[in-house]
Amino acid sequence: MDNKYKSITAMLLSILMLSSALMLFVPQEAEAPGPTPDFTLEVTGNNPVEVDVSPRGTGIGTTEVTVTSQSAHTITVDVTIDLAGYIVSPVRSTITLGPDASAIISVSVAALLRSPYRVGTGNVHGEVIRVDGVPVSGYTADTGFSATSKSYGKVILGSDKPFEKVKPGKEYPFKIKVENNGNAVDNYDLEITNKDKLEDKGFSITLSRTTTKDIGQGEYELITIRVQTPRKFWRNEYYTIDIKAISDVDPTEKSEYSITVWVWGAYVPGFEIAFSIIALALVGTFMARRRQD
Repeated sequence: MDNKYKSITAMLLSILMLSSALMLFVPQEAEAPGPTPDFTLEVTGNNPVEVDVSPRGTGIGTTEVTVTSQSAHTITVDVTIDLAGYIVSPVRSTITLGPDASAIISVSVAALLRSPYRVGTGNVHGEVIRVDGVPVSGYTADTGFSATSKSYGKVILGSDKPFEKVKPGKEYPFKIKVENNGNAVDNYDLEITNKDKLEDKGFSITLSRTTTKDIGQGEYELITIRVQTPRKFWRNEYYTIDIKAISDVDPTEKSEYSITVWVWGAYVPGFEIAFSIIALALVGTFMARRRQD
């Protein structure tokens, strides 16, 4: 019986000794690299990035991001770029750098043509994902930049009545629609380019306003052109009134428009007054006769 207990005790001791030996040979977790894998991010290209979204533009702007290692180890950095309201390429890049090396990421920023004027703020985020091929985490850096969709001017002139027949010596108002087809609030200077020539022929022309005020994108303002035709006895002629509008946002942007006036008929000074007096006299005579009857 004692031999049996002795055998069991010896077996247990053997198991304990073997377990202790196995624990001694369990590999320890890999320790983090000694030096900290420092790195920097810097926007070394255009900042802000200007994007030409005008109808004649490309809708694309560019910049550069420089990633620099300040580590004595080979590091791999994951870089992501985010810019709300714009299309960015590349959105994500993986860069491997040797000790004290650097690399440049070329970044394109795009927006739709004719899109509204805006200013956006972008974020560049970098994180070390490997050091000497060993996965790591917790080492990050950030920087930022901005992008601007350039404002552009575009104006469209129009009228519901681009042609009108008017008698000599009569005044007629033309309504001109000044529409902002640009991407920012704009003002426009208005001018009758052939006003002097028309006045030499007997016209009288006035604008209700020579400058519009704060027309928003896609909005318009109505301007009145008051035209008095020449006081000639007889006319059967066509004339054009030429209007030009120039943008404040882009002074090189202008729009020209013409309306046509057909001056037809006879002009008799005082004829309308005489006709009115005769008509009143006839009405008075008719009323008097009715009373007598």
